[in-house]
Amino acid sequence: MKTIHFAHSNEEFIKYLLEDANHFKNYNNKLKKGIYKVGNFLIGFDVNEPTTLLESEFFYKEKNSKPKQITYTKEEKKERKPTIYIYSTHQTEGYNAGSLKEFGITPDVMMASYLLKDRLEKEGIKVIIEERKMSDYLKAYNLTYDLSYYASRAYAEDILSKNEIDLVMDLHRDALTKDLSTISINNKNYAKILFVVGGKSSYVNENNAIVTNLHNKIQNTYKGLSRGILKRDSSVYNQDLTNHSILLELGGNENTVDEVMNTVEAIAPILANHIKEAYGSKNQTENTK
Repeated sequence: MKTIHFAHSNEEFIKYLLEDANHFKNYNNKLKKGIYKVGNFLIGFDVNEPTTLLESEFFYKEKNSKPKQITYTKEEKKERKPTIYIYSTHQTEGYNAGSLKEFGITPDVMMASYLLKDRLEKEGIKVIIEERKMSDYLKAYNLTYDLSYYASRAYAEDILSKNEIDLVMDLHRDALTKDLSTISINNKNYAKILFVVGGKSSYVNENNAIVTNLHNKIQNTYKGLSRGILKRDSSVYNQDLTNHSILLELGGNENTVDEVMNTVEAIAPILANHIKEAYGSKNQTENTK
């Protein structure tokens, strides 16, 4: 198995990028070549199977719909690993390109998702990244960007109907000045995080309890890294789909790749522990039935 390296500067990131053809999208074993990886994500279809462009599924469901219940055999339950589903409603939210700009690369929340996936997998967590483009859904249904949550909801419902997920994360990037989005801890710069809770969700109490627990654990180890919890009473953020949904703002538009990666390294073990605990608690409950 190939070892994934984490760069500690934009220059080092470029080095790994060139070595692996596309480091931050090294997520799909089926896609063996760098150009194949890029084509699959950017174009949105399998370059070796052109018919997949015609077979792409777009589906629209009512706002109050819920994913169907998943059933597994005992054997399947034994094989299942603790799992997180990461999607980004606003996939194009970018970071400060820094020295990556000369290579025509704009780091974004999708890159952050892949970096988080790499780190969580080292902790024994199965990670499902939403690779379908929100813009494709919006275009298919003639929806504007401000309705992106309809797109991410449809994709999330699809994943939840086919997989047992222990944590659902909508990963965003905030728009803040550098002084508000960055903290230095032990002479290392980190991109600050913020948890956002949809107060209108039917699962508001359960989801708020999750982010409160995560915030406290992060603060205990990296004081000041978390900006806290923002509860918006008039919003849902698709958090009515499950009682284990969180929205995480990772850094701001002025944060660099290395600052984002430092934060990923810091929060991944804490997220992994929570996911494992949720997985273990669920299995214990099922075994007592």
